[in-house]
Amino acid sequence: MLYKCLIIDDNSMKDDSESYANDAKKKGIQLEFLEEFGIGRSDRDDLLDENNNLDGKKIIEAFESEYSNERIDLFAIDFDFEDEAEKFTGLEAARIVRSRNKRAQIIIYSANLDKVATKIMEDFDPEDTQSTLDRIKTLFSAKITAIVKRENLGSSIATQIEKKTPSLDDLILEGLEQLPKIPFKQDFISIKDKIVAAEDLYPDDLINEIQSGSNLSAEVMRELIARTLSFWIDYNAD
Repeated sequence: MLYKCLIIDDNSMKDDSESYANDAKKKGIQLEFLEEFGIGRSDRDDLLDENNNLDGKKIIEAFESEYSNERIDLFAIDFDFEDEAEKFTGLEAARIVRSRNKRAQIIIYSANLDKVATKIMEDFDPEDTQSTLDRIKTLFSAKITAIVKRENLGSSIATQIEKKTPSLDDLILEGLEQLPKIPFKQDFISIKDKIVAAEDLYPDDLINEIQSGSNLSAEVMRELIARTLSFWIDYNAD
């Protein structure tokens, strides 16, 4: 199976990602890197607020616009985006990613893991127990797979993919991705009515819904089984 990875970083990781893919290939792992999401880069001023700080709302809008219909199996997220206000870190990016993709693995990486630990701890307020507990809950909800040194990112990506057994969602998403970008026939109604009010239903609509946590894989399988049985009955009747 071909696995897809998205790197989120304020520096270009193009050369690194090519090296990671080649190293993974030697282990029998098919790995493709999508075009990076350059949070904090000089050419992404569309992600900044009026004070030139990273704007969470704009980042969410850009992520949804650029990647919501992409199958992504693993996110590799830099911890430090050089945000002047130091409010938006890789942890914030991980929470955004997780809220929109329930199935992918997430790796946080940094050249300075001490800085990551310090940032996590300084957000906790020993005088406010509930706030601290809420913060811990938020960290757990992001379901971060690993936090690693930048120099170990390539091996960590390969290790996480190597340990993964393709799920039903993975196989269906891979199949949907190979379909032409044309709408399904109107009689594909049992699924359509569950996710979109629009007139047409495209493969990308299903990709987005499945990744966001919908149980549509079961619906897709029911639809395919019903159609297979119908074809088999008609074929044998002739």
